[in-house]
Amino acid sequence: MTVDLKCLAIVAVLSIAAAGPAAAQPGRGRAAAPDAGDVPGVSPGEIQRMFDSYALMQAQDQLKIADDKFPQFLARFKALQDTRRRNLQERTRVIQELRKLVAYKASGSKLTGEVVTELLAGGREDEIFKLTDNLLPHPTPDALKIARGLYRGGIQPTSVAYRMARHVALVLDVRARQDRGETLADVKAGMTEHPFVLQKAFDVARESNADHLEAALKAIRDYEWEVKSGQVDAELGLDVLLTRL
Repeated sequence: MTVDLKCLAIVAVLSIAAAGPAAAQPGRGRAAAPDAGDVPGVSPGEIQRMFDSYALMQAQDQLKIADDKFPQFLARFKALQDTRRRNLQERTRVIQELRKLVAYKASGSKLTGEVVTELLAGGREDEIFKLTDNLLPHPTPDALKIARGLYRGGIQPTSVAYRMARHVALVLDVRARQDRGETLADVKAGMTEHPFVLQKAFDVARESNADHLEAALKAIRDYEWEVKSGQVDAELGLDVLLTRL
């Protein structure tokens, strides 16, 4: 079998595999032929599979791999391609994160450690939102679990506390507006945060006491100072903080 024929064979196999279970189910009858205008173009995934097949056959030809060794080589080659794609995706993510930092610095703002952590939170943003959602009026059992997941996942405990402080400060601000008689519409009109975030803060503020919020904010700031001054361990201190709020 020539290299070109092998390429075509591999492409066919990959195409059948990509078609999913529907292509393998008999007894459903032959589908009607689509109109010319309904035929889709070649997708990026199909093009990638063609290139992978060609690279595979070129590798077999150059390395002189015997047919009986080909299945084992195929599995290793696929693992290598998957690793390459993951690394490319990670490289793209890192470049995007660096661009965030460059853009922030170019705006003239001060680039602190807390800001860097916030800008690079990436996929952890959902978990940070879950943490703040479980924080007030008192931390739920899930709050401690989420916080531990964040700092064990690479985010500094003090950065987690910083996001907690921002949330408490937001709810405290909303509570003060409620005490002045402002409605939710007034709050949304007078603040720059996302409307959904303000809706959540407005609901929590109704159930929160201003004195308790101020005490929680002070406790978080005291924790940050104690960590930075070396008085407490950052992770243990955050755990204790969550039990006291």
